[in-house]
Amino acid sequence: MTNMDNEERYWPFDILPRHELTDLGKKKLDFLERGYQAGYKPYEVRSSFGATGPQGRTAFICHRGGDRQWEVKLGEGGDESVASRWSTDFAVCTTWASLWLEGKPLAEVWNDGVG
Repeated sequence: MTNMDNEERYWPFDILPRHELTDLGKKKLDFLERGYQAGYKPYEVRSSFGATGPQGRTAFICHRGGDRQWEVKLGEGGDESVASRWSTDFAVCTTWASLWLEGKPLAEVWNDGVG
């Protein structure tokens, strides 16, 4: 593994055409595109995804193996571990991430995200 394997690739970058992506690939693409359109800095690093919002909030979604387990980690002001939660649904994790980046309070993020 080279050092570049762990570097963040900020959106936009080259990917397969949408019609060639798996359902999960389309969900990942949606996360990148929505984040970019909202003014965040979405990125991919290996098989994980993240974004930084304009208020210094961060969200990081990583695969935790087995049965498609995903973890979303939320951060703020340099603290990358404000909260985290697991889901088997990548889309639920992207909802939590998006709500957090929008500036919603943590309780609202978890309640509105379902999961």
